[in-house]
Amino acid sequence: MSYESDRVFEGIKSEVQRDFARARFAVMWEKAMAGKLKFGPSEEVGELRTRPPILLEMRVQVNATAKDVAKRHLLRLYFTEPDRPHGMILALHFARKPSAGDPAGTQQRSIIVAAQRHDEGARNGYTWGYGQ
Repeated sequence: MSYESDRVFEGIKSEVQRDFARARFAVMWEKAMAGKLKFGPSEEVGELRTRPPILLEMRVQVNATAKDVAKRHLLRLYFTEPDRPHGMILALHFARKPSAGDPAGTQQRSIIVAAQRHDEGARNGYTWGYGQ
């Protein structure tokens, strides 16, 4: 795991919930690698932008229906699937969407980070199959 993912998981105070989140993420990552994630507005993955790159959001929820919003954990992996190499998943940003405060604003800032990371890589010569 990367520093970024460690930081996201450490935001979950309960060790049991943190372990569950790691396990749930691992299962979803395996499904992603096998091309078996469900896509749609209320499914495991949603589409965020329609211009290249198409950014996707993998949604991992832990204790999402808890009455105490501080115990809800909504984790988001922002990624894209370039044309080449076929089968590649380009993870761009992993973040926790807060359940309270400014969830929509925080999520939007995470999407911007993901898009900027992709665009910066493209400017540095990493086309990931777009336009080739």
